Formats: sequence, structure tokens, C-alpha cells
Amino acid sequence: MAKIKQQYFRFDISLFLTLIRALFPHWNFFDKTAYSFHVQYRFYQGDSWKNISFDQVRKFHHLFINYQTNLALAKISIIEHFSRDVQELENREDKMFTSELADRVEALTSYRLLLDFLREEIKEELFNKKFFKGISNFEKTLFQFQVIATRLNHELVLYSSSNIALEIE
Repeated sequence: MAKIKQQYFRFDISLFLTLIRALFPHWNFFDKTAYSFHVQYRFYQGDSWKNISFDQVRKFHHLFINYQTNLALAKISIIEHFSRDVQELENREDKMFTSELADRVEALTSYRLLLDFLREEIKEELFNKKFFKGISNFEKTLFQFQVIATRLNHELVLYSSSNIALEIE
């Protein structure tokens, strides 16, 4: 009599993980065709620019309560709205002098919103540094910021501010 071989089912973890990954798509799969915007700041003219990051730590409970991620998305939305406003203003007012354009940009609501959250982000970062631990009055501290549009390997400075007081007087 011929022996019948019994085949045992063997669980393959790599195959299982591949199937799970197929069920939950990774959004970086899609091409980024539009520009992404980010903000940099510095305190003095010779300083290097520092990026403001909105990256969030992912935890399981963030599936249910994610106020920090929502706040970061709102800030990114403000940056995108400001960028769109600046581009529309530049397209509309092609032959405007730089000083007039700066005045119009500073009158934008999106500029004011951006400035408010930048002040808070920078103050929070300064409070976390040891050098600024005891300082609570930033009236004499000035900073500059710039909004940069990035796509693939191409960067474009969309807006660069003049010196701005960190504390509103």
C-alpha cells in the first residue's frame, strides 16, 4: 500500500503580515503632485533657519482621542491658506512695490493667524531650552520666519518676513 503523506498546515507570518498590510493602505504610496509648505524661523540675521515640525508620536489611544494631531493639522491648514493668499496677492498685484506687497500681506487674516501660532510655537520651544528657562518676558526678542514650498527636490521661498517681536506689546 502506498503511504499517503499528510500535509500539515504551516502558519507563515510573512504571508500573514503581507495580507494585513494589503487591507490597510499606506498613504505614502500615492505621488505628491502638489507643493507641501513648511515654516522656518530664526532670531538673528546670521542664524541658520530652524524648521517647525508638526510630526506627532503615534500611539494606540490616538485612534480615539487625537487632539494634538487635530491641532497640528489646523496649523498646517493655516500655513497652506496663507501660502495660497500670498500667491493670489502676487498674481493679482504684479507691478506692486515690495513695501506695498508687504503691507498687504501683513493685513491678511491668514498672516495674523500664522503669526499667532508661530509666536506660541517659538515660545514653547524656548521655554524647553535651558538657556531661556527663567525668562518669561520676550518683548525684546525678535524673529523672522519664512514659508517654503517644497515639491520633490525643488524648494521655493514663498514668503520671508521682516523682524517681528516675539511678544506683542
